[in-house]
Amino acid sequence: MIKTLSAAPLTTQSPRLQRAATAFKALLLVAAVWGLAYPALLWGLGTLLG
Repeated sequence: MIKTLSAAPLTTQSPRLQRAATAFKALLLVAAVWGLAYPALLWGLGTLLG
């Protein structure tokens, strides 16, 4: 059986690494939402004003 790489053993050993991983996930979530919401907002404003 092939073992897959997992960050779980690393994060259980280091609370600092766990916090960094959580912060990184939060930043990715914010970037994804911003990447979807901002163009939609610009399109909506362009439609209203144009």
